[in-house]
Amino acid sequence: MNFPQKIIKVLEKSNKPLKSSQILALLKKADPTISIDKKTLNQIIWKDLRQKINYNSTDFTISIKGKFDENGITKKIPNEDRGAKSIHTIATNPYEFPVDLKKEINLVDVLKIVAEEKLRLGTHEANLMAENITIRLKKKYGSK
Repeated sequence: MNFPQKIIKVLEKSNKPLKSSQILALLKKADPTISIDKKTLNQIIWKDLRQKINYNSTDFTISIKGKFDENGITKKIPNEDRGAKSIHTIATNPYEFPVDLKKEINLVDVLKIVAEEKLRLGTHEANLMAENITIRLKKKYGSK
């Protein structure tokens, strides 16, 4: 079994959304011979499992799509849906989303999100990307 399958198995068995450090601990508990670090685990989650997981940016937890609601509580399955054999999803383009022109995006909020993601990822490439985004946004829109 490869790492993405092992990660999915851990998330399916969990009764609550998990942080990546908790996933790593459970993987190592299940198989002490696993030699994976948190950075590699995060790369697998964000590259291989991105379409199968939900990420909660308020508490940095990860769960299988559809298993929990926004509060981390297991969803109740209606009786008529219990016999369903598959889940149908529609692929969406992340760059196509409804825009409310009445609301403005605050540059400070965007820069705060970029800084949080830089800290969360913690890789050299993430640091360079965050710095580049910050510089480009400040040049284009000015800084406050």
